Amino acid sequence: MEPLQSPDYEELELRAISLKIDRALAAEFRRRGVHSSIAGNFKKMFQEIDVDGSNRITYKELDEAVRIRLGLGEELISRNELQGLWRYVDADQSGELS
Repeated sequence: MEPLQSPDYEELELRAISLKIDRALAAEFRRRGVHSSIAGNFKKMFQEIDVDGSNRITYKELDEAVRIRLGLGEELISRNELQGLWRYVDADQSGELS
């Protein structure tokens, strides 16, 4: 996978991006009647995105989940913000999260 080109974000900016996703996750889980907690939201999302059971997700899968499942358009989380978050969590630049 080609490395993502996005600016580096400061820790507070990354937290703000993560918080937007977490709030959307909590709302989605509430809508579906699924009990959730802040600590468990990302884990549950990861498990749902990982449909092949590989215990790995790619940026494309994350992007689709954020945009389609959570309905967070680029006006709420820009492409650069999502790519910056991905670059931070994919510290080894493998192109996958596990």
